[in-house]
Amino acid sequence: MTSLPHSSSSQRSIPLNSGRGESSSGSGLLGRSFHSRDYMSTSPAAGEDEREGSGSQLVTPVIDDSEVEGEGGRYLSHTSLESFGKRRARSAASVLQGKDGELEEADDEDWFDLPNPNRRKEHLTSDLQTFIHLLKGNVGTGLLAMPLAVKNAGYILGPIGLLVLGIIATHCMLLLVKCSQRLSRRHNVDSLNYAEVMKFAILERTSHPILGTIGLYGVNIFLTLTQFGFCAIYFVFIGDSLSRVAQGAFDFELSTKAGIAIILPLVIVCCWIRELEGLTMFSLVANICILFSLVVILYEMVYQLSVGEGDEEAAIRRKSLTAFNLKSLPLYFGSAVYAFEGIGMVLPLENKMEKPHHFKKIVVLGMVVIVATYIVFGLLGYLVYGDGICPSITLNLQSPARVAANTIFTIVVLYYAYAIFASYMLQFYVPMDFLEIPFFRLIRAESYIDRLFYSHPRLHTPVKWILRTVFRTVIVSITGLSEKFGNSTKRHEKFCRVR
Repeated sequence: MTSLPHSSSSQRSIPLNSGRGESSSGSGLLGRSFHSRDYMSTSPAAGEDEREGSGSQLVTPVIDDSEVEGEGGRYLSHTSLESFGKRRARSAASVLQGKDGELEEADDEDWFDLPNPNRRKEHLTSDLQTFIHLLKGNVGTGLLAMPLAVKNAGYILGPIGLLVLGIIATHCMLLLVKCSQRLSRRHNVDSLNYAEVMKFAILERTSHPILGTIGLYGVNIFLTLTQFGFCAIYFVFIGDSLSRVAQGAFDFELSTKAGIAIILPLVIVCCWIRELEGLTMFSLVANICILFSLVVILYEMVYQLSVGEGDEEAAIRRKSLTAFNLKSLPLYFGSAVYAFEGIGMVLPLENKMEKPHHFKKIVVLGMVVIVATYIVFGLLGYLVYGDGICPSITLNLQSPARVAANTIFTIVVLYYAYAIFASYMLQFYVPMDFLEIPFFRLIRAESYIDRLFYSHPRLHTPVKWILRTVFRTVIVSITGLSEKFGNSTKRHEKFCRVR
């Protein structure tokens, strides 16, 4: 083992440049100094690396006296970045010095408080992939409840309300992306997540850093609860769908809890996928399944509407339709707002785009398709089934006298269950994008783990994968423990059948 020569000072403040032309004394996020826990050694050719006019010197961070690979340096460890407890300085998360003295990013960014500064340049999605994810993230279980939502508001007020809510949601999405891009340029970073946008926006208006920290943690907490709440509902929907298919197609009693247990291992394995690029095929197939399901349901509604023109029962049902229903308007807003469940995916999608400046057009086009689908689907469902509409319109697709139709309806239920399965992975991606970093930070806080990994660098990749897999498995399993909600779903189904 040989050690590199080092400076006379055991600890020194080392100014580093971000690579964007910004000096260490600037006001950007990288205008800071590093203090190594052990010592910092200069390169053997330190004199040649001296920057003209700047007075700063590139250094090689050395963690111990072990031999470094080649003539380069070692990655700056988590414990060496004591002055970097925040993600704000993402462009200086990990550095090494190569033969030519240039800074390069580390490939094991998950062991640091701060993510890889070039993470956005990897696994990017195209405009079409982003559009597919946007559609899949918004069209979920909320669409099936649109007829009930229109019933709670009226066949005139309901569609108008959906249009207004769609315009507001689209405007908020665009405003959020605009703020994120502006703050990213101002603070010289590639991208910001929801919590970072909140924090930096607050700090723009106040001089109290504690308020920015409160905003950051507040957004993360509420976003986590929202997304995992969606995931829990998705588990119940999938389990209930499997139960209905087993009962209707095979005359086999299968509880919702058993259905969740069947699908849980598959969901766990699929949630190990970390990149949106890897979820594109799932979303594409899910969108095809939803399109087929919507075509079948719309055809059935139009068929029932045309067949029932001379039916006395249908005439009575049409007379009971209301144009304005103010009494149950709060229930309408609850269902309508829930339908726009993809709002939490806006920044994660934009952050992973190859051409983020195209995101505005994608959002506008996607929301036009989504809002139009909601209005047509909700209005037709209410006009056909009237007050007999169920919480999920798939529960109305029952016709004992039409065997072939029932077979198609069973396929529709299975297809939509798969679509919700794909939605689970997308909604799960949002909180995991920022929860893994504090998880690894907590793991690395143990001194023996820190010594173990930097004594055995080859263990980095396999152990990271194992820890990440265990963490995701535990989170998915927690969201799957929703049997109590499954019982309430059964009660809703029995209520609809009685009606």
